[in-house]
Amino acid sequence: MSDTTSLSEAVVGIGDFAVGMDAANKNRIRLALMARLAETVQRVRMSGSAAVDLVWLAEGKIDAAITLSNHTWDMTAGVAIAREAGAVVVDSRGAEYSAEATTTLAVTPGLVGQMLPHLRENGDGVSR
Repeated sequence: MSDTTSLSEAVVGIGDFAVGMDAANKNRIRLALMARLAETVQRVRMSGSAAVDLVWLAEGKIDAAITLSNHTWDMTAGVAIAREAGAVVVDSRGAEYSAEATTTLAVTPGLVGQMLPHLRENGDGVSR
């Protein structure tokens, strides 16, 4: 895990774009989040894989991983790895991650309080 404590130095991974039903609305939410982050963080990355983002977080390659429209099969192994490395893994309200969460923030402990407001602006309304 990195020890980054400043958003201006943080590299943030964000899940890929939505496809299928209601994709345009879901992608507006993603683009708004990315725009807010781009004004605040050092870099926003989109790998297209929640598992990769969570492992990169555990390795210290990124400082936060945001996943919108979670699916359990995309999250379970990566969440375990990130937690073992010391990451805080929560939903958009700051509650501990669970399989029912539709939005997940996995982050280095020094950034959790700074990252959550960005997710709260979207709410937890991103559906699967």
